[in-house]
Amino acid sequence: MSGLSKIAIGSLLLLATPAMVTAQTISNKSLASNLMQRLDVNKDGVISLKEAVRHTALLRNFGLIDGNEDGKLTVRELATSQLTPGQRSAKNTASNKKET
Repeated sequence: MSGLSKIAIGSLLLLATPAMVTAQTISNKSLASNLMQRLDVNKDGVISLKEAVRHTALLRNFGLIDGNEDGKLTVRELATSQLTPGQRSAKNTASNKKET
């Protein structure tokens, strides 16, 4: 592959990355909202440790996802954590796209 081709491909990847990050952010928020709807039994807008017991994968990483360590998970904490079950980071998504 010529140097010019590598530059062109690199430029396209740089242009595509912000769109992929935005799409991934929307996907992460959607996943977080879905988890909140399913697990927030008392509808107080957070998932407590007691509520998280119903979801083993979430419970396993509860303390790591709980960024402010208040014992409750918010939609924002769920959406921004790469440890939230089902969550894929934008970095991983971009690297997977490059390989295909």
